[in-house]
Amino acid sequence: ATVMYRLGEGNPVVTIEFLDAAGKLIRKFASTDSVPAAAGGRGGGGGGGRGGGGAPVVTTRPGVNQYQWNLRYPDATAFQGMIFWAGGVQGPLAAPGTYTVRLSIGSERPVTQPLVVRRDPRVKATDADLVARHQLAIRVRDRVTEANDAVRRMRSVYRQLDDRTPKMAGVADFAALAKTFGDSLHATEDSVYQTKNQSGEDPLNFPVRLNNQLAALLGFVESGDRRPPPQAVEVFSALS
Repeated sequence: ATVMYRLGEGNPVVTIEFLDAAGKLIRKFASTDSVPAAAGGRGGGGGGGRGGGGAPVVTTRPGVNQYQWNLRYPDATAFQGMIFWAGGVQGPLAAPGTYTVRLSIGSERPVTQPLVVRRDPRVKATDADLVARHQLAIRVRDRVTEANDAVRRMRSVYRQLDDRTPKMAGVADFAALAKTFGDSLHATEDSVYQTKNQSGEDPLNFPVRLNNQLAALLGFVESGDRRPPPQAVEVFSALS
């Protein structure tokens, strides 16, 4: 989806927002954003889907500018050093339907334009099929985010325990309690993420865990212009 806008002299802040049919914000991009990371769904290496180049930037040059949205919803969260196999965190594609583009330039009143997303006329799937694909993909993406956020929280707790244990040396039971708690968290983390992964090839030797399985399911759901098969929903329910 290409948004074109013309600017006069000066350097105003430009914001471009994409909203769904209900008016809910999907994505927001601004000229004040930091330089975006490379776009794509690779979750840290090892057989993941390859991402594209750098994400587009909202420009503020005098004259005609343009911004291209790749029609993808926000990615699932990730964490430092995450290694996935045959899965990634790339956000789902928008389904066919009518969306809204909202453009804000400086302090001027925002302007809006409709954006109609149409399916490829060569595919046999219906709009309803692609809407169903999108809905399931969003549910899976959200579950990947929950799993990855849980890993991030557990690792935050490890750091807090490591910081506090020496400071609590005068409390007799603290070290033993902290170790028991930490060991329990490590076991839980390892059930959510394969903690032995250190390189992109490690998933060949160590079985992938729940977050990677969910990410692989997300890739499968998004891999074709079709309604997700019942087995995809069953696998999602089992992994959830």
